[in-house]
Amino acid sequence: MRSPLLVPLAAFTIALPLEAQGAVRDDGRTLAWEGTIARGAVLRADNVNGSVRVVAGLHDRVVIKGTRTVRKGDGSRVTAEVRRRGDGGLVVCVLWPGQRCDDEGARGSSRDREWRDLQVEVDLVVELPAGSPIHVETVNGRVAVVQASSWVKVESVNGSVEIDGGDGEVTAETVNGSIRLRPARPSRSGTWRAEAVNGSVVVELPTGVGADVDVETVNGRVTSDLPITVNGRMERGELRGRIGAGGHSLKVETVNGSVTIRPAGA
Repeated sequence: MRSPLLVPLAAFTIALPLEAQGAVRDDGRTLAWEGTIARGAVLRADNVNGSVRVVAGLHDRVVIKGTRTVRKGDGSRVTAEVRRRGDGGLVVCVLWPGQRCDDEGARGSSRDREWRDLQVEVDLVVELPAGSPIHVETVNGRVAVVQASSWVKVESVNGSVEIDGGDGEVTAETVNGSIRLRPARPSRSGTWRAEAVNGSVVVELPTGVGADVDVETVNGRVTSDLPITVNGRMERGELRGRIGAGGHSLKVETVNGSVTIRPAGA
């Protein structure tokens, strides 16, 4: 993860290069990009200041919408780029001065002197076909992934993380912010992982799903509204056991925050 940069707001639009596919529509306030992604290929989105929301699309195309807001400096210095990887996946990068976008996301130092003169935020909304894996990173901003149907990895520094659905490996990490995981009934075994430093974690499991649970918090409580067969002795701030028949792995760690496990819809 990158080092934090705090920024306020005002309105703007960013323009995406035509490198990937499809035309960029720009009405002076918002942007729009539309194109395809190979079946089962990863969409990666890298942001610096701003939220990222990934939702299930209603068709087989990727639709990206973004809004840039600026209070200070030349907002045009903060750009965005969509790249197509060789495997048919897509990379969406919000780029600050001195950065570039490659197949693994945004690259470059956050210590460029020009950053200090910019107060800019970019909010992204991505509509994604079912079955596409998702990898999102942002420094300052909330991340929400809704109705995911493949593996998901989300990382933020200053912002909450919410993941709805996912199959296989589902990972949520943040330093300052809460985490909420709402796994769908998975089609295969995998690991649900949540890691925070300053923030609470809530996990909502669907009815009948089994999980092997490994939960730890330093300064907080661990509670479960689901019956858990405990392995060994219960220690303060730690819980290891099994929900139902097990099979899936649920691993949760936080330093300053509580952990709650409950049924979905509770």
